[in-house]
Amino acid sequence: MSAPSRPVVDVDPSWRFPAAETRTLANGLRVHHLRHAGALAAATLVLDLPSHVEPRAEEGVVALLARLLDKGSTFRDADAIAATAERRGLQYLIRTGHDAVYADLEFVPRMLPEVLDLLAEIVSVPVFPDDQVRGEIEGLRAEYRMAMDIPAARAGLELAAAGVAPEARCARPAGGTEESLARLGRAPVADLHRKYVGPANVTLVLAGEFSAEAVFAAADSAFGAWSAPAEEVAPASAPPVRAPSTVVIHRPGSVQSHLAFGAAAIDRRSPDWPALLAAVHALGGGMSSRLMAELRTARAYTYGVRASLRPWRRGGMFVIETAVDTSVTGAAVNETLRLLAEYAAAGPTAAERNDAVDYLLGSDAVRHQNAQAVAGAHAALVGNDLPAGHLDEVRSRLAVLTPEDLAEAFTRHVPSALSLVVVGDADTVARHLPGPLIIS
Repeated sequence: MSAPSRPVVDVDPSWRFPAAETRTLANGLRVHHLRHAGALAAATLVLDLPSHVEPRAEEGVVALLARLLDKGSTFRDADAIAATAERRGLQYLIRTGHDAVYADLEFVPRMLPEVLDLLAEIVSVPVFPDDQVRGEIEGLRAEYRMAMDIPAARAGLELAAAGVAPEARCARPAGGTEESLARLGRAPVADLHRKYVGPANVTLVLAGEFSAEAVFAAADSAFGAWSAPAEEVAPASAPPVRAPSTVVIHRPGSVQSHLAFGAAAIDRRSPDWPALLAAVHALGGGMSSRLMAELRTARAYTYGVRASLRPWRRGGMFVIETAVDTSVTGAAVNETLRLLAEYAAAGPTAAERNDAVDYLLGSDAVRHQNAQAVAGAHAALVGNDLPAGHLDEVRSRLAVLTPEDLAEAFTRHVPSALSLVVVGDADTVARHLPGPLIIS
């Protein structure tokens, strides 16, 4: 008896990211509505607060402000805000990075007015209680110490510092350092809120099965009376690039080395973004990628390796990360560099191009099945100052790329010399690494 034929999974060429209907309220707050069917709806409030607005001595104040938004308002304390969210079945998260502050909520559609009222309250009239400020500062300091102790997190921080000039804000942790956080208190947070948080610097993104008029009416009811002035945020600029270096973070006795290769790269505004995205995925974005096939399958150096792009508002990083046994650190570094040189010289094969493009196109529909994912993806466009049609534009361009397009984008934007960060036992691995070395 013959075996049954395998099902064929095709990319749906008709899938498109939901279109946004937009309106600006009289006070300047922007509302973006994306129609999306489902049992749950989602809202993301985007505050135009990139990390580069922070004074150098107060780095981490944006992250601190974000964490304090739901820790007490003019009308309710932190416990009452949490209880309100719990009674209404709201799932919420406030997060930040170098680009913006995002407040995400997932809810049943009938709760729309209550959800928007809560968002309006926490963003417009937070009070930043002293005890909550102290607690959140300690939380951020603990997270910084933890990141310095986790090899992958430490390597990421060190690679950013190695890739771009020290004066660039993105060269340092978005959440601040022990030193900068120790200088913070309530006053810098309140000053930052007073200076930048007003309707003109806020965008509300809503995804769900609502009518546009219902969304805009509810948004106006919740936010329309808010009238705080806000300074315009200075535009971001691409950070200056540093010369490549090799940095070793010494962890005595470590049985494993975490490797991070990287260099400054383009952001999503570049016309080459779709081609470079596909080229990097073919190199190291999945189980069938070239790096995975060689470093894991053929040589058993690692359980996994990944190449990726990490864009900022302006500029970004090209990164390759893996972890290997200490004994093969030098061999893994040399093989990775050999594979990179080979890839830069010849580019991806047609099969590698097809695998990468098929994955990038096919995963879009899967990743954006629920309202929360739709709202979050659109909010990321807002937070990075990208046009609403950016995701569909990338899809359209991916579909027609050739292997030669991928190769040209890779050689144009990924330099032959990369910075390398190794977190491991310097006494054992340093002599096997390309120099000169910076050991700390």
